[in-house]
Amino acid sequence: MGGGSIHEKRAGLPLGIILLMITECLSQDKGNVTYIPRKFCSLLGSSVTMRCSYTIPKDHKLINSSWYKLPVVGPPLDLSLDPEYKGRVEYVGDSYHLCTLRITDLRESDSGIYSFHLRTDVTPQMLMEDSGVILNVTGLHVDLNPERVVNGQWAVLHCGLCILSNSPTYIWYKDTKPLNDIKTNSYLELDPVGMEDSGNYSCAVRGIQDSAGPPVNLQVECGPNSTSVSVSPSSEIAEGVSVTLTCYSDTNPPVDKYTWYKKNDSQTAFSEIGSGQRYIILSITSEDSGQYFCKLENKYQPCDSAPVHLRLAGKSGFPWAPVVVVVALLAVGTLPVIIYYTVNKSRNTRVSGDADVFSCGKPPRVGSPDDTYATLDRSNMSPEYDTLAGKNKPMPQRHMITGPYRGTISPGK
Repeated sequence: MGGGSIHEKRAGLPLGIILLMITECLSQDKGNVTYIPRKFCSLLGSSVTMRCSYTIPKDHKLINSSWYKLPVVGPPLDLSLDPEYKGRVEYVGDSYHLCTLRITDLRESDSGIYSFHLRTDVTPQMLMEDSGVILNVTGLHVDLNPERVVNGQWAVLHCGLCILSNSPTYIWYKDTKPLNDIKTNSYLELDPVGMEDSGNYSCAVRGIQDSAGPPVNLQVECGPNSTSVSVSPSSEIAEGVSVTLTCYSDTNPPVDKYTWYKKNDSQTAFSEIGSGQRYIILSITSEDSGQYFCKLENKYQPCDSAPVHLRLAGKSGFPWAPVVVVVALLAVGTLPVIIYYTVNKSRNTRVSGDADVFSCGKPPRVGSPDDTYATLDRSNMSPEYDTLAGKNKPMPQRHMITGPYRGTISPGK
């Protein structure tokens, strides 16, 4: 029962006192120095309080105690006697247990390791604490993450290079003007980022004059969808119609100037062609085909749209017209040669295949192998042939030659 009541009483004590009591019990034989915490990050011009406690054996008597800044060069010099700390250090201690140190009006040169030393009647040599307390003194510097900020994404600005130990209230400034909300934390989050967020940012700690550090410039870049171009009509564009290109943007503040650029398929660079939010082609021709983009400008920075390709219906990017003309000319020049070669080859085949050939350039005998044709000599005609000459009906046509010889070959001709 008695043990329970002691436990209940100790459960209500602060954690720092409990640790101090445990340390005291473990170090009664040789003494000990305890720092809570062992590391500080303090703002330039502010104050820091280093909490310290110590224990010595009960049969020892404290003779002397002092604070030093490490490393010690030459004879140790008490901070209260150091000209660099004159009027800025305060030793909050007593003859037993407490050894807290307070430093005001911090300077960057104050950064370092501080250690508490003591001497007893039994140990005339100073009891040295090797590690001590680490103090970092810094001004307020704004860190930007990420370094490249794009419109529509996010950004975080951190105030200070380390976490300040006294949890101060922060004030954020943009272009030397305080923001509407006083931030109690050390960071400023912008989500999403807009073009209007571009500017110079700095931070300060409330209650400390001239604590604001150097500003950092936040330059918001145009995102891939910040600026775009629409084409009307959006369907296939016929030659001779009117075409309108319109530049759109979601940036803030409003746009001050629009500029249009064009590049033909044969060009390697864009050239400026006009200004205004709309670019109108009253009667489009093939010469208007190409890539177009718009550039907008406001008081922050210019933004470019993605290029759009403008082309007439049925027109492709490759110049086919010269190729078609060349192919047509080649075809016209080659066709007669092909026809002449084919016909002559066919005629030579028929002539060389016949056994009987007419002389003097007369046409060859045509027809089936059973048909026989001869020249009729009228001076030697028999009277039997008179009946043939007197017939009114013409002989039927036998064959049509479609080559160099055009006409009908009939007996008696």
